[in-house]
Amino acid sequence: MEYTKYRWMMGDEKHFSAATDSQFLTGLRSTQMQSRTDDAAFMRDMAMLATDWTGKPVQYTNIPSLRRDLLRSGAIAVEESNARAQ
Repeated sequence: MEYTKYRWMMGDEKHFSAATDSQFLTGLRSTQMQSRTDDAAFMRDMAMLATDWTGKPVQYTNIPSLRRDLLRSGAIAVEESNARAQ
């Protein structure tokens, strides 16, 4: 199974792995002491947090855009990936 290991870069350093969009949100939730159970509200919260922290805009219309912009902003980083380049 292809997966990516991420590192949370805002505040305390935390790590999570994900192979799917659903696993990405679950892993992202694991970096937070409290989080909303509603996916859309949680993604909005993460985008706002990352924007406040980094000063860069973060889209949250869907999981791939959230992941992309969290990476671009420096809010998270890829530590390891066995995903094939396409």
